[in-house]
Amino acid sequence: MTMFPGLFPYHRPAPDEVLVLVAELRPWFDLCTELSRFLSAEERHRAGLFARPDLTDAYVVSHGLLRGWLGAALDCAPEAIAFRRGLYGKPELTGMRSRPGLAFNLSHTESHVAIAGVIDAEVGIDIEPASRDFAPEILELCASTDEREYLSGLAGEVWRTQVHALWTRKEALAKAAGLGLRLAFEDFTVIPAADGGAMSGIALPNVKGTFSLTDLPQWRGCGGAVALKGPLRRVEFAALTPPETFPRRRSRQQAVPDDAE
Repeated sequence: MTMFPGLFPYHRPAPDEVLVLVAELRPWFDLCTELSRFLSAEERHRAGLFARPDLTDAYVVSHGLLRGWLGAALDCAPEAIAFRRGLYGKPELTGMRSRPGLAFNLSHTESHVAIAGVIDAEVGIDIEPASRDFAPEILELCASTDEREYLSGLAGEVWRTQVHALWTRKEALAKAAGLGLRLAFEDFTVIPAADGGAMSGIALPNVKGTFSLTDLPQWRGCGGAVALKGPLRRVEFAALTPPETFPRRRSRQQAVPDDAE
């Protein structure tokens, strides 16, 4: 029921795992016309609002791949999937498609997308370019007292790498909690281990239950973290590449079809 048979070999995550799918966006740009057919009218409208064509393409690919994977996981047409937003804006499945207990989250940059999927839990994922520079002032917004003390002893590339890990972990936790930037990042501590790894039993301010998180392996210049409400699960990490035999897009103007199509 998908335009890309065999593209999503993992389909639904196993009950004991978090499935993480990653892709570089630009290799998919030639398939924007095909992927845009998966999108809702609202999503196609939103894609058309970007000022730069490459940002439109990035949005279409990211959300098209999300719908493509969900269609494979739920055995339905990607364009038939309906979403609703939680109290603070987190997208989730609605209607008949919500019953299997499948939860998902998406993060994308201008160059990469990451999709996380899990059964019977809440999940959040965040990715950032590994080369991103963070201004020291960001610590006033996102770091606890213990984290600022820890980072004060670091410098240069080590400091930047650890701030990257700190930021993506907190973003992933905030998304798993369904709060986004409404979560007070400075009120909880997730000091990254020197060698990365995983953490569990994380308590967030004014949020019931505990959370776990795992650093993602750096992949083609991008890194991040995935968080889960509840205990740790193993992470199944897979990269998506465009099929070589699929018909290519003829022109950029076709990337976002109008509603008449």
